Amino acid sequence: MKFLSDHCVSMRTVTFLRSNGFSITTLKELGKQKVPDPQVIKLAQSRKEILITEDTDFGNILNYPPEQYHGIIVLSTKSRKRVSLHKTLFDFFQKKSPGDLIGKLIIIEDAVVRIRT
Repeated sequence: MKFLSDHCVSMRTVTFLRSNGFSITTLKELGKQKVPDPQVIKLAQSRKEILITEDTDFGNILNYPPEQYHGIIVLSTKSRKRVSLHKTLFDFFQKKSPGDLIGKLIIIEDAVVRIRT
């Protein structure tokens, strides 16, 4: 799975994903950390990557219809340590292939995964 990390995603999460073998590029690495949301999703789409974000605006299916994208993952946690969120994220990825995420909005909270199409 290839991911594009929005500027708001914690580096702890980026590091966690990389340490578990996932390919993830950050907006900062692309020099695009200040681009507005519509350009962020277009960039993910043009790179054929799943957008991973903590920006709940991407959870609005009227503005970002999931079926139009390679996948959108919105992360939400109440814990600064992120242990529960990372476990839920890792467990979810162990059960899914990249094709399972195309056209889906996935909202991952500390111990809950919700999928919308």
